[in-house]
Amino acid sequence: MDRLGNYRIIRLLGRGAMGDVYLADHELLRVHRALKVLPEKLAGSAGFQSRFLSEAQVLARLQHPHIVAVHDMVVEESVHAIAMDFVSPDGRHSQSLEDLRRDRGGHLPAPETARILVQVCSAIAYAHGCGVIHRDIKAGNALVGADGGVKVSDFGLAAIVGDEFLRESIAASMDGRSIGLGATFVPGSSPSAPGPAAADSIGSDATLGSDDASRGSSSAAASIVGTFQYMPPEVQQGGGWSERGDIYSIGVLAYVLLTGTLPMGRWRTPAETVDGLAAAWDEVVVRALSARMEDRQASAGELLEELHVLAGMHGAGGAVSNVAPASGAGRLREAQERAETLKIRHESSLRLRSSLLERMASNDDRGLRLAVETALELEPAGLFDVVREIVNEGLSRHALDAGWEKAGRIIRFIPRDHPELAKLRSDMDDRVRGKLDRLSAVFSAAVSGGGLDQAAAALDEMRSLGVKDSRLDRFAGILEGHRREAEVKRLRAELAALLVDGAAREQLEHAGQLLERLKVLEPDDAGVRQDAGRWEALNRAAVCEQLKTEVTLKLDAGDITSAEALLARMEKTGPREPSTKSAREHIAEWKRSAIDAKRGLLASLLTSAPSGD
Repeated sequence: MDRLGNYRIIRLLGRGAMGDVYLADHELLRVHRALKVLPEKLAGSAGFQSRFLSEAQVLARLQHPHIVAVHDMVVEESVHAIAMDFVSPDGRHSQSLEDLRRDRGGHLPAPETARILVQVCSAIAYAHGCGVIHRDIKAGNALVGADGGVKVSDFGLAAIVGDEFLRESIAASMDGRSIGLGATFVPGSSPSAPGPAAADSIGSDATLGSDDASRGSSSAAASIVGTFQYMPPEVQQGGGWSERGDIYSIGVLAYVLLTGTLPMGRWRTPAETVDGLAAAWDEVVVRALSARMEDRQASAGELLEELHVLAGMHGAGGAVSNVAPASGAGRLREAQERAETLKIRHESSLRLRSSLLERMASNDDRGLRLAVETALELEPAGLFDVVREIVNEGLSRHALDAGWEKAGRIIRFIPRDHPELAKLRSDMDDRVRGKLDRLSAVFSAAVSGGGLDQAAAALDEMRSLGVKDSRLDRFAGILEGHRREAEVKRLRAELAALLVDGAAREQLEHAGQLLERLKVLEPDDAGVRQDAGRWEALNRAAVCEQLKTEVTLKLDAGDITSAEALLARMEKTGPREPSTKSAREHIAEWKRSAIDAKRGLLASLLTSAPSGD
């Protein structure tokens, strides 16, 4: 192995659909990092560079105990890599939840699963609060550390590689074709060298037995199929990712860890599949796996609350362990009661939501007021969950004002001094600020990478939030400046191709138009003045060359008067032009020839005339 940037490559850790992972040593800091080298074919794809830079800035700010920290992004020629914490249970090898599940015979005990899911969901809830959607949660992307804790990796990676690459790779893998990822390698290594099985591979069969890795498909293909199997239905059908898409993926993860199978086809609930599993698991997992995303938990925070109840029911702590702590019958009974309360609350919330939305749709203000007042008295938490959901929907659709306007039909019936109303506004302000910060990072990275269209889209999205922010005007000025620079660069490149010796008149006319635009954009630029001087010289030469041709035609026709008039124009336009000198000499030669011809004719006449006596 060779090196990449400041990193010395030690060995290959795993091979997955979105790149190869190497154990590397930072030669200056003397620390081990996991270096994820992205597929080299991505380097030339549209928008990759700007996505790589923008996501890097966002990922570097994610700091959470259950998120694999990103420390550096490395670019060397066409190779792009992400340097992350090396997470390992023994300091030598990485272990994902997929590896752990296989090692345990296909599935994990409910207490351990509860502890793991609490850690994973807390990481996702934190990321959502920062405006980041994971888009690729699966067992292979959660790593077990030395303390038994779990850390989620590959945040933003799906966004970096892009939807087109993901869908193309998934389609190829599902058809059994090669997805062309074998070319991902670090300089100095052999692209065809065999590597270990991917740490994030999962078989395409619904039953995830311990022999999945040997089914004959490549680890990269297995990994990308795994990505597809964790995707929510709306994404599989071509829709976009949302926070509730991540919730669905956590639901798949929970199902896989509990049962060892994927929830494919007409699947049975976890409690129906696993003997002795509490029915409370079905309430949480089945809801997260709802085909309609609006039927899932409203947020990762809500799912985390439910998982805490399950963890409490099992007496689960924080780290991954082989042995679940004992819990007394009283504690178990209390947890079961909490789970039942949670179920009732969820069902009641759905009824309340349906009632409110129905009255809003029918413009039944009297009925809406009654429903809001009743909910404030009996179920205020559910009421504000509905309001929050409506505003969140507007935020996710880049129409925050519309979301608040719709929610306002409910809010007008809530006392202005209600503490939950102030908390709601504060929470949404925080979310909007978080989204503004993320879009700000996307804008800055896009501008740095030359992706002005992406920067403009980020700025438009920031404006759509309807929030006054000093960055908006500043970013608009920056974008305008970079667009002007880009246009100037393009115009000068085009102008340089036109301003060549012997350029045709049509070329020079077009060059003149480009110069006029450049003078508007850069009126005091010395380079523009130099280009203008070059254009004038070439234009003089072209005009004089054309006039010289006309002079020749006039002389051939014997029209010396017109030829001399054309020469006068040439003397005025470009007296020092070679073509002017040539025309001048041509006319002089024509005149000499004409005089010599007349003299010869005169001599002939004199010779032939009879002599007088």
